[in-house]
Amino acid sequence: MRSSLVVGLGGTGSQAVVHLKRRLYTHEQWRRLDGGGGPLAPATDVVLRAVDVDNSRPHAGLVSLDGNNEDIALAAEVAPVIRRLKDWRPGEQPPPSPIAAWFKPDDARHIKESQTTAFMTNGAGQIRAFGRIAFFQDMIGDKRARQGLSSAFDAISQSHGELDIYVVTSVAGGTGAGLVIDTLAWLQKEGRDRDLNFRTTLFCVMPAAFKGTLSDLTFQAGEANGFATLRELDRLIKAEQPVKFTWSVNDSHVMEEAPVSQIYLLDGTRQTSSARRLRGYRADQVCPVAIADAIYAQLLPGPQAGRISRQVNEVAYTKAENDLYSTFGIYVVEYAWQPLVSGLTVQAAARFTADLLGPAPATIGETVDRFLSGTLDGATGVPRLVGRELGGGVQRRAAPRWLEPAEGAVPFPPVPVLAEPYQDVKAFRTKHVNADVDADVTSRTARFLGTATGTQRQFYPAAERNVELARVQWRESLYAAVGLLLSGGPGGANAAVAFLTGVGGRIRQYEEDLQRSPAPEPGAKRGLAEQERQTLLAAHKSGRKQLRYLAAQQDALDALVERDCWERATRLLGYLGRTVAAAVAELTRLRDVLEETGRVFEADSQAIAGDRGELDAAPLRRVVPPSTPEITDRFYAECVGPQAQGETLPVRLAERRRALTWSLRPGTGDQVRLHVGEGGGPEREAGPAEVARAIRGCIGRLFDPLRHKSVFEILETSGESPDKLAEEFEEGGGLLANYDRARHFDIQRESQSAPQLSAYVYADVPAEGRGHELGTQFEGRLSRHGIRVLPIAKPGEETEYPTTDKILYFAVQHRLVLPAFTSVERLRPSYDSRRGGTISPHVLIEEKGAARIEDRAKELAEEGVLAEPMGDLKETALSLCADVELLRCTAIAYAHSRLEFRRNADNVGGRWYALFPGRTDVPFGRSRDLAQSLEPLSLARTPRDAATAAELKRLAAELAEQYDDPAATTRDFFAAGPPGEPTPGIAPWLWTVLTVASHIDPG
Repeated sequence: MRSSLVVGLGGTGSQAVVHLKRRLYTHEQWRRLDGGGGPLAPATDVVLRAVDVDNSRPHAGLVSLDGNNEDIALAAEVAPVIRRLKDWRPGEQPPPSPIAAWFKPDDARHIKESQTTAFMTNGAGQIRAFGRIAFFQDMIGDKRARQGLSSAFDAISQSHGELDIYVVTSVAGGTGAGLVIDTLAWLQKEGRDRDLNFRTTLFCVMPAAFKGTLSDLTFQAGEANGFATLRELDRLIKAEQPVKFTWSVNDSHVMEEAPVSQIYLLDGTRQTSSARRLRGYRADQVCPVAIADAIYAQLLPGPQAGRISRQVNEVAYTKAENDLYSTFGIYVVEYAWQPLVSGLTVQAAARFTADLLGPAPATIGETVDRFLSGTLDGATGVPRLVGRELGGGVQRRAAPRWLEPAEGAVPFPPVPVLAEPYQDVKAFRTKHVNADVDADVTSRTARFLGTATGTQRQFYPAAERNVELARVQWRESLYAAVGLLLSGGPGGANAAVAFLTGVGGRIRQYEEDLQRSPAPEPGAKRGLAEQERQTLLAAHKSGRKQLRYLAAQQDALDALVERDCWERATRLLGYLGRTVAAAVAELTRLRDVLEETGRVFEADSQAIAGDRGELDAAPLRRVVPPSTPEITDRFYAECVGPQAQGETLPVRLAERRRALTWSLRPGTGDQVRLHVGEGGGPEREAGPAEVARAIRGCIGRLFDPLRHKSVFEILETSGESPDKLAEEFEEGGGLLANYDRARHFDIQRESQSAPQLSAYVYADVPAEGRGHELGTQFEGRLSRHGIRVLPIAKPGEETEYPTTDKILYFAVQHRLVLPAFTSVERLRPSYDSRRGGTISPHVLIEEKGAARIEDRAKELAEEGVLAEPMGDLKETALSLCADVELLRCTAIAYAHSRLEFRRNADNVGGRWYALFPGRTDVPFGRSRDLAQSLEPLSLARTPRDAATAAELKRLAAELAEQYDDPAATTRDFFAAGPPGEPTPGIAPWLWTVLTVASHIDPG
């Protein structure tokens, strides 16, 4: 998409930005699906910023602005600034803040404390000065707005060679209308400083959009704000004179060119013929959505016609002409594939989750049998329970096989026959020394058990190794069986719990059988063997005693082995039981997790339904297909496939369930933890969020084919008529501001200045197949009305965003003049009634002064002092009004002959105006035109100018001390009219301005 920065100011601007983000959100989802659902590289072509002070931040359905960068909440408080200005007293040095240059202490004294405290929570409340003060405070202190906007420039990709900047605001409130002038100036400065090729477009929502939303008094204040803001903007885009912005000591900008290339005005009003498309919608809700779609239409790389017409308009624009205004109409029919796919995915996920909580099958006992016999597919590594203690039975002195691992078992050594080396011993005959026999038996027993080093297999090491193998294999086989039950087959968690319960029952049965069997007691036999040993050692080569000794030692060894096997079997069965119990506890937790996951999906489903409901209710668009159960069920069945008899899930969903992987892993102590993954990917501990993520991942792109359908296919399938579709767009895309063409030609008399109207439809008509016929017929109907259908994507272009899901109608009217907008002229009465009030609707100091002069002139005309009201001040006259007090003092000095045009006595150095307060003359200016000489003083362009202005004010103060009422004599002087025609150095308009200034109270 085109490299663009979109900046929303105030509540309306922020709403437009979040609605645009919602548009771009579908692009992100498209890219995510194309990327397999993995993480995305950030898209930097379009950067969004919203600047506001209201704590209530906007959202559009499920989409909101990122508080880390997109949403810039100004934290600047106006109350401290207002208090400092209120506390200032005449005679003191003026407050050093740049704010005091345009917001005077007298302005601050008319602000209530309650208005300043409400500012940070409820917005500027139709006080534009609050919005501008917040901007200055941010520039001086926190710099959140500056840093946020600067980072936006850093983030934008410049690969396309040029940058489009879009600024959106309402001119009715306080925040947006207060921020817009300085924001445009700062954006111009930043673009110039970065040497960028950029174009700025401003979207202004006019006060008429809020009629019926705001109370009468608030609406009137909004109308005054609107006219004041538009008046200031109009002067800036004409760029007749440079305008300096000083935000801090080291941060300023001189605006010498128009800050915008185009201004779109809208208020949601329409001609009667197309108004029915907006019935039931509030205009203040229509405008942000319309602006978001209009910007979106210009962001797409395919549609060129709208930009070409705009550029033609810009080329034709003449500096200082009042025809750089436009308005537009927008209408969209879109295929809501994203909420459809998301909704069906959640529906499948909920079905998936419910299946995992289904009832355990009646055949679970057979599964237990196969598992314990080692014949369960996928879990065949179950240790074999073969020992005598578990019902097996072994021959005496055979290898003690009480349990064998399934694989890698260490063979047990047979119990040695201690008498085997002594076959020649008879009751009455022997060749062996008794001590040697005892030493040999002791050594052989130790080597067999493993308590002494031996070269043969040894019992204790073999037993320890087999125990460890049996534990590992049991655990792995049990966990594998649980994973199999969770991944496939009916029952899910309940089947796994039932399986584990069955296995645990068998283990307990084995334990009970073992406990009922006679427990070997080797102690007595060891005692008897010891007695025989002592007897043997006390005798001398006694065959009888050697035989009795060997038999006793053999009995003791057999009993020891039997007891050891019994104890190990008991301990091992306890371990097996604890393993099963831990798994049961974790699977019981899983059931709770799945129930919570089901609630998560239910909440998601409601959120998606709400989001789709907002889409359906949005103005200036129609969303297809209708969100009805019949249609969604048809799409669902199309994607998940049929459900086989006896199965609990449709065929494709069942395949996805088998891709879900579960594994039990050892936890702390005897605990185990269930982990979940998808399709062989990394597994995470199974909490509600992780299970939900894994289920969504397994479902994956099951519904992906739906997003590739064309909106024309959806419409054609529903029986849409091409004629009615074309009529719907022409009506729905009516211009969003009423414009008086007759008044236009009264103002712009040249024929080449006629309004420039263009209308386009952006859509990708299918080249063949479903939707092609409807699209072709629709295109033909529009072409007969002079409306071109332009492709969104260039032919053969691979895009990272959807192009077949929308039909976007964009009508635009360029080269309009500001006074011909119907709602602009309606703002004038409210503005006239408030322009001279205590809280000015203006924020630029020269505009505030001009409004004050104009308002007083109107009163003087009504009083008969002036022959007629003064018109709107412009050009140099406007600059002089930056310091109304200076104008008043100039009138006093001139009326009392303390200000006149002087010539050097020797004609050296030219001519100038001079003050002569009674001592050294104070010369200034080199033009006979007093206005041109006063202008630098009014604007205090240099320190010398500021000093001269101060001297002029001091002179007026001295005259006030010398004369009883110099103000009255000044008014009388100017009431008498100019002394000659023309008055030397004073144009008639300046004489009128000075006359009015003489009637303004000091301050």
